[in-house]
Amino acid sequence: MPDGGWEPVEPWRVGTGSAPAPPGGGATGSGGRLARSPRRGRLLVGAAVVGAIALVWSVVGGGRDGDGTGGGGGRGGADDEALSEVRERTDDERAAADDRGDDARRAFAEASRSLEIGGTYGYHGTVHAPAAGDARPAHAPAPDVTVDGEVLWPLRTHDIAVDAAGRAAETITVGPTVWQRRAASRESLPTETYEFVGDVPSWNSAVVPFGAGAARLPGWLTATTDRVLRSDMSGRRTFVARLPAGRLGDTGSGDLSVDGEVVLTVDADGDPLRIEVEVPGEAATGSAWRLSFDILGIGDIVTIDIPNGELPSVTEGPSPEDVRAAGVAGPVELGQLPEGWMLGRISLERSGERLECPHLQLAYGASEFNDEVVSAPEWLTLDVLPPAYTRPLDPPGAREALEAGPFIGGSATFPEGQGGVLSDGHIALQYSSSLPTADVLRLLATLEPYDPTTRPTALTP
Repeated sequence: MPDGGWEPVEPWRVGTGSAPAPPGGGATGSGGRLARSPRRGRLLVGAAVVGAIALVWSVVGGGRDGDGTGGGGGRGGADDEALSEVRERTDDERAAADDRGDDARRAFAEASRSLEIGGTYGYHGTVHAPAAGDARPAHAPAPDVTVDGEVLWPLRTHDIAVDAAGRAAETITVGPTVWQRRAASRESLPTETYEFVGDVPSWNSAVVPFGAGAARLPGWLTATTDRVLRSDMSGRRTFVARLPAGRLGDTGSGDLSVDGEVVLTVDADGDPLRIEVEVPGEAATGSAWRLSFDILGIGDIVTIDIPNGELPSVTEGPSPEDVRAAGVAGPVELGQLPEGWMLGRISLERSGERLECPHLQLAYGASEFNDEVVSAPEWLTLDVLPPAYTRPLDPPGAREALEAGPFIGGSATFPEGQGGVLSDGHIALQYSSSLPTADVLRLLATLEPYDPTTRPTALTP
């Protein structure tokens, strides 16, 4: 399956499909400036060294010859000793600076990996977000909220946000899909029903290990640059780094070109204790967007159920009317998927060996990755198109007969892998998949009229 252009979280097991992606720019309490880069620090050290050498040269008689009358003579023993001492001290300072830079890089990498390997983590803190975005997909009751949440990495999040008036919003994200319920108080939330509220704005592919909100923390840590040590006290080290604007995602705060800042605090083992991400701005808070989270319970058991029995699915796609107008009569989609799958991409294209061929393409796949399936995640790509434009079937001797409801056909070989071509005389279905043929036919038996606003349900036994 395509990885959606997501760069791998480092080191990535699937290969940040990020990263990471991901997986942010932290901030000081005052919304301070980005820390000075190590390179700039080395330039300042170099300038100081030049000044020190000049001072030593003048003090020990630089510029005089051997008899002290001046001219082009060589330096004496005292000069050489003084310069040697300066060089040794400078080398030590450079080595110490390089070590600090390595420590900062290592700290961000280890903190990111700790969250990935743990697989789950909780968080508690505050968020300033003027509007919903892919970095904070929830429609919070106010721009400033207190948040308690948990992550089942890489694709599931659940949190409760409460504003100063006590109003609450509870949000679940699974892959591209966002559900939410709202109430006048946190205690009233269980009496309300979850509603589908939209897609994660930046989601653009089928099976990608790239969630929303706090699921992006590992990727944000990995994407940072200019990492430096800020403080080292009592077994808690704090580092600061820059997060390039393109790696944070849409914050809903307007300008997407502003770099963020990340402040990371880790314990003696390198596990993250606190992560702050800030986009500077002119607001009263000093931030255009900001989150400050204490990280809790890495590796604890976390269960995040999908509301309403629906599976995650993108809903951004061409309307049924547009598909029919393009020449695909009676478009269909899968009504049921295996548990843990999702519809990750919808597109209407005119491409292939015959460029005038219109086809509705639906990309399905496993929404969760684990060590057993990362090397070959399950997937199915389905094209719905006019029968005249289908790919030729396999040769008769190697062809397998296929039938799913009114659709009949045979096996076919595609560049992506094995698949099949079926038709009911009005529309044709082309598919390629990692699944056995019998499993694909079982899914095709759930076909229903195409409607991007609906989401598939779990396949019944």
